Parts: sequence; structure tokens; C-alpha cells
Amino acid sequence: MEVSQTPTNKRQRLVLATDPDLTPRPDPTKASSVSGSSASGRSRSTSPLKRQFLELRLEETGVETRALTVDALLAIPNPEAADLLRVIRRISAYRGFLPDRLRDEILESHNIEGSDLDDWDAAFKDSSAFDDLPGRIPSPGEIRLINDWTIECIELKHEEAGWNDEVHFPLLKAVFREPGEKGGGLFNISTCHTARPHKAWLPRSVGSKMVDFCIYADTALEDNVSLETHKAFCRSTLTKSVNHTEFHRLQIRPIVLSIETKAGSHSLDAAELQVGVWHACQWAFLRSSLIAVKRASTTGPSTQQELEEADQALATLPFIPAVIVQGSRWLFVLSTRQGQKTVLWKEWQFGSTATVMETYQVVAGLRQLTAWAERVYLPWLQREILAYYESSTD
Repeated sequence: MEVSQTPTNKRQRLVLATDPDLTPRPDPTKASSVSGSSASGRSRSTSPLKRQFLELRLEETGVETRALTVDALLAIPNPEAADLLRVIRRISAYRGFLPDRLRDEILESHNIEGSDLDDWDAAFKDSSAFDDLPGRIPSPGEIRLINDWTIECIELKHEEAGWNDEVHFPLLKAVFREPGEKGGGLFNISTCHTARPHKAWLPRSVGSKMVDFCIYADTALEDNVSLETHKAFCRSTLTKSVNHTEFHRLQIRPIVLSIETKAGSHSLDAAELQVGVWHACQWAFLRSSLIAVKRASTTGPSTQQELEEADQALATLPFIPAVIVQGSRWLFVLSTRQGQKTVLWKEWQFGSTATVMETYQVVAGLRQLTAWAERVYLPWLQREILAYYESSTD
């Protein structure tokens, strides 16, 4: 029966396509001109990706992007974000990102000698500056293996999954887990490429956007009070989680740094869209959580005063950092809030797994970003949200 219907459907389409009253057609005298310019016309049309950026810029709760510079951040003003960018910028400039105590081991293990030593002169500084940083510096052997896999991924044109399996995840594990152990301190790493942000916090003009990895904090496991506090917070949210996603393994583990990866040949636009929307959902989740703790009554809508108090509390969180990885390149980005809109500031390269020195830069950058989370984000989360639920568990 389907076979007999197919010609009929085709004939109907032909009739519609050739009827000048039903289908607008170009003037026959201009046909050659139109044909000649059709290819360029197609190339000038707006891609779906660009259209999503355009729609997000117009949406009240949408996303827009800006260039990441210290001067631009100071002009907002956002001195806290500018200070972290300065730290990342120093790392990218090969200045003081390794402890002196590892100088001999690193230089000897990687056979760095002669004129190559000049490149490393400014890389080392007093070891005490690194004592309180989260994570660890991988051994020279671990760094060398990451470099070797990077070269293979470049030469054999690995897809994104190949990069993630052989380079990105092994490096992240080497930084945040002790060798042979499941963890290595307060922070740990999780794949999360199937973690969808809850639709309640998505901008209206786009669908769900996800990222590949999340660094999270095991704050719930510090003691029994912390665990019960995190559970009480989870009970109050749409996701039944301390995050903006229902991803099971992150339920009581606050996300402190999100990482989106792309193969080396891919454009950054898609990654920026994913991180921008992901962060927009994270900001919206935090705001809704603040509204919940500011509410005097659990029935009826929030009052204007409660909304203003929630926005004031959210404004004390100056920004949220993230990382975009493009092949071997590691890029620092961050987001801020402008009214109800998320502004994604992009991007500053702080390292690359293509060379030994630049891989150590990646490690240094990741440790500084999680140090910021330990110093700023987690205390803010505890003070503004979790403290409310801690009192309810007494």
C-alpha cells in the first residue's frame, strides 16, 4: 500500500512546486542571476547556532557573550573576577606556576637542558605559595603520558570522545585523585555529559545544553550534620539535588567548576553556547534556592521584598568560572549576572597538553580555579543557602 501511495505524493509535490499561484517563484528573466548567487546566498544565511545566540541576546533570562579582559571586568565593576583573571594570566605567561621544590625533578625527568632552561626560568617560585592549593601536581611520567596521547589525538584526528578518554579525563583524574585512589581531598571529578539542566531554569529560546565534566566538592561528607544539611536542601529543590541537574551522582555534591570539551578541529561557538546556557541554569537555580530561604510563608507567591533580598544575596556571588577545552587548548571563561541575564566572558588560554610546560600550566590553572571555589564559592553557598537548612536539622 505504501508503494502505491508514493507516486501520488510525489505528483502532489510536483503540482505544488509548479503552480505559480501557490509557490512564489523568481522572475524567469532573472533565473540565471539567482542561480549564480544561490551558493553565496546559502553561505550568508544564519546558522542555527548563530540564531540561538541572537535569540538568547534578546531574551530577558538569556545569555550574551563578551570579551574577557581585566579592563572590561573592572569597568562592570567586578574586581574579584579581574583578580582571578590576573592569576590565570600570570600562569599563561609562564610566571610562577610551579613550586621550587620540584625544579630539579621536573627539569631532569623531562631532559630540559641548555638553551631550553631559559624558558623555565620564571616558571618556579617559593613552594609555600602552593601548600594550600587543592589537587596535586602529577608526576613527570603522568605528564609525559598526557603529552604522548595528545600527539596521537592530533595526528590521528581523534573525535571528541577520543580526546576525552585519552587526554582530558586522565589529566583531570591525575590532578584531583591520588594514584590508585578514588579521590584526593575535598574536590573530585565526574563525567557528566548526560546531565541535563532542569527545564524550569532553561532560557525559553533554547533546548537543554550539557557539559562534559564537573569538578565537585564532597562537602556533604565532612560530618553527619553536613550530610543532613545537604539532604534537607535537596528536599526543597525541583531537582532533589544541590545542583541545577537531576544527575544522580552529583545529588549531594555541589558543582564548583564545569568543563566543556571539543575536538581540536571544532569551533568554539558550540562550546560557548553550551557553557552559557548551563551557567544560566545554574544562576537561575541559585536564585530560586535563595528565594526559597527568604520566603516567610510556604504558600502563595513570593513578595517583592523577598525577591529583592534574594537578588541582593545572589549579587554577593561575583561570578562563576568554567573551562572550555578545544583539543589540546585549555581556556578560562566565566559568567556574571546582569539583571536576569547571564553574561559569558570568554576566553583566556591558560595552558595546553601539547607540550610539557603548557601541561603543567593546565594543572596550575585547574588548582587555582578550585582554590577560588574553596575560598569563595563554597563559603557563599554555606552562608546564603545551606545555613538555613542546617538550622532546620537541629
